[in-house]
Amino acid sequence: MNSIKRLCITMNAHINSMIDQVENHEAVAEAALADIREALGNAKYQLGRLQNEQKQMESREQALRALEIKWKDRAVQASTLTGTQNHERAIECVRRLKNTQSELTALGNAITEHRNLEKVLVHDVHGIEEKFNDLKRRRSMLAARESRAEVLQSISKHESQISAGSAFERWERSILRSEVNSEKAFEPQDHLNSEFNKEEEQIELEVMLSELIEAKK
Repeated sequence: MNSIKRLCITMNAHINSMIDQVENHEAVAEAALADIREALGNAKYQLGRLQNEQKQMESREQALRALEIKWKDRAVQASTLTGTQNHERAIECVRRLKNTQSELTALGNAITEHRNLEKVLVHDVHGIEEKFNDLKRRRSMLAARESRAEVLQSISKHESQISAGSAFERWERSILRSEVNSEKAFEPQDHLNSEFNKEEEQIELEVMLSELIEAKK
């Protein structure tokens, strides 16, 4: 029982001390939790043994209660009969009744002590379980926070290496130029429209030439 109490008292200090001394916090926390898990298993085993002993003593107490009644009845029955032998038998029954009652008293004290100890152990085991589960939740939460911090640190590191996103902007401009050139290369050619444009341009030039000639006459 004392070892369980000491485990409850020193659990936090033990884990915090180990975590502060090393770099791999999650691994150390896991090792500490494994130690506590083993201690908790031992505590439950001891509690189970105590409860089994309690049941055995209670069964023995019931048997002694029945035996007490039996020796009382035998003593009274022998005392009602005449003769020295029956009187001696009655005295012997009383002696055994006395021994049974003495054993009952001692057993009753032991049962009371066991019940009190069982209450303490049950309380301690529940306390250790709650603390153990709380530490597991803290371990998971801190591991998640550490992972998030590492991601943010990595992002910050790379962002500082890329000045104001200029590398991404240059990349995007390069892609846009490629896209524009690709679209031009694949624009459909309207041959009919081109022919009309050339003919209209030719007519316009012919008209301008005629006007120039007329102007010089």
